[in-house]
Amino acid sequence: MKRIISTLGFLAIILQLTAQVSFTALNFSPQMPQANNKVNFEYNSNYSPLIKQKNIEVVVYLFSDKGFKAVEPAVKNMAGIVKGVLQLDSNTTAIAFSFVADEEKDNNSGKGYIVPIYNTDKTPVEGYYTAACNIYSRFGENLFGMQPDAAKGLALLEESIKLNPSQKSKPLFLDQYLTTLSKAKKEDWLQIVIPDMLAIENKVVLTEADYSILIQLYNRKKKNEKADSLTAAMRAAFPEGDWQKNDASMAFNKEKDPAKKKVLFDAFVAKYGNIESNKFLVANFKGQLALAYANAKDYETYKALTKELSKATMAMNNNSIAWSMAEKGENLELAKELAQEATFFTKAEITKPTEKKPDTYSKKIWEQNSKNTYAMFGDTYAFILYQLGDYKTGLPIAKEAATINNLKDADYNERYALLAEKAMPVAESKKLIEGFVKDGVASSKTKEALKNLYKIEKKSDAGFDSYLSNLEATAKSIKRAEIAKTIINEPS
Repeated sequence: MKRIISTLGFLAIILQLTAQVSFTALNFSPQMPQANNKVNFEYNSNYSPLIKQKNIEVVVYLFSDKGFKAVEPAVKNMAGIVKGVLQLDSNTTAIAFSFVADEEKDNNSGKGYIVPIYNTDKTPVEGYYTAACNIYSRFGENLFGMQPDAAKGLALLEESIKLNPSQKSKPLFLDQYLTTLSKAKKEDWLQIVIPDMLAIENKVVLTEADYSILIQLYNRKKKNEKADSLTAAMRAAFPEGDWQKNDASMAFNKEKDPAKKKVLFDAFVAKYGNIESNKFLVANFKGQLALAYANAKDYETYKALTKELSKATMAMNNNSIAWSMAEKGENLELAKELAQEATFFTKAEITKPTEKKPDTYSKKIWEQNSKNTYAMFGDTYAFILYQLGDYKTGLPIAKEAATINNLKDADYNERYALLAEKAMPVAESKKLIEGFVKDGVASSKTKEALKNLYKIEKKSDAGFDSYLSNLEATAKSIKRAEIAKTIINEPS
């Protein structure tokens, strides 16, 4: 007797076969990892762009419905083969591997090393598709050096819809689908979603999220009357809905007058401040309120409100205010006080951090972020010290800021050059600035400083234009060589 496989049964078999992923350089077991289990992985760099690289760094990103977190498993590296063990948690829906050596990233030729988490029936868990879509369309460029690919992300969501059509009834999924669709089908995506809009409108009972999506889409279609009608209906159906908090947030963000902003802030805190999920938003509003008083030049109130903020927020605000003052050349003593406090705090954070590392950052990225923040704040402080004529104090700070940026940022180099011109011997500062010009990372003010040094050394500016042109020619030659390395010379 012949056995007949049902259509659904055949589909399940096909899904099990196609759901498995495999890579040339990366092997892992089990082949279909499940939540709460361990995964053994082996990366063979001999089959990757990182061949012959010794110090290969491994960061694994565990994606879930709530976002993602970075984990750095202990690994063994022998003859270019990196082995490690990964512990999954109950929320993981997808795994994404990052392999880096000396800033070079292996992202599997732009496809990434993305591994689904599986159900017991050997099908990918529902959240895998949205997680993988986010990697291709949002996070992949920053985390793995992958070019954004909305079409690939859309294909994953459409595969998820085929497996489970009810996905589209979930507001969060539908919002991601519409966002990705608009990126992948820029010209005609609004026409494509008309059936989805009708399906939502024809529901017997609409949720507030349903209304929000429809309002957004009708606004995008420039049908403002329809959007306004739906807005009125939503507010009538949900008089205490989330729209009230959104409106209160928008009103607070738009208000510039600090006294009026304070009234809005107090009202928001009284109504929403005791909810755990709003703590971050309230803290953000406190920082904005403090800045509003600073912008109104009420610095005493600003300082009082700043005491209620985290040290990191205080430093960010101080730097913002100090930089604005420095650009205008006003209140330089107060600017110095604010910038100094911000700079000293961020420098201490590099060696003895008090701020908690975000889950989404690897240790290396967090450390580099701390250095970059210090460089930015130190650059502000150095600029103010330059304006105040305290060149010797400003020089080492400007040097650190520029060095953290590998002496490749013209703005940071400018502050370093201006202070070097004033505080270093002529020959030394001239050689330093010549290097900036040759490397093509010198601003007009940096070149002006070089001209001043040239005049001191030569007792005249005669011949400076020719001298500068020769240095700039070197910069152009270096740039051409860099571009030549990126040109593809292969048969099409």
